[in-house]
Amino acid sequence: VWYGVEKDSTAYSATGKTTFTAHYNWFNNEWQMSSKSENTYDALDRLTLSERYQGVGENMRGVSRSETEYDEQGHTVMTASYQGWNSATNTWIGYNKIERTYENNQETSLLIYGWGTDDWLPQTRFSYTYDAAGNEIIQKIEKYTNGSWSNSNKYEREYKGGTQVKDNSYLWLNDQWVFASRNETYYDDDAQAK
Repeated sequence: VWYGVEKDSTAYSATGKTTFTAHYNWFNNEWQMSSKSENTYDALDRLTLSERYQGVGENMRGVSRSETEYDEQGHTVMTASYQGWNSATNTWIGYNKIERTYENNQETSLLIYGWGTDDWLPQTRFSYTYDAAGNEIIQKIEKYTNGSWSNSNKYEREYKGGTQVKDNSYLWLNDQWVFASRNETYYDDDAQAK
């Protein structure tokens, strides 16, 4: 008589993407699943959801989860990761989420979230401004505290021939931007940094 020990199972989409994997152990004369992974893809075959679980039967619990969203131009506009499981509510516990916006194929803002008691909470926001040549000339950072956004840091950059030559740093103090530091790079006629 043969007895099972362990086995694996895998399923694929019509385009060959892995949609499901599972590991089984032989217990009480039957196969019992001990872990599984599930992947979801959009119409363009891009991964939008990935989940991993471990456990046996009703004790199967989430281990990790990742989500990704795209805009019509193919930019990634949202990524979220979960690295825990609330056994009391059988729901995921978030770890990190990032939202991005774009204009003219350039990233104009980035918003970072952390996990609160049971939902996402905003933490840090980056905003970007570009010149006509597409160079980033201003980066502003804001922090979310006590229910509202407040300025934190700002960087102003200058370019020469498409190469960054100056970076001014500012801090937000006493309700105004205060100059903090400056980095400058000088080039010779052959565009070599000095």
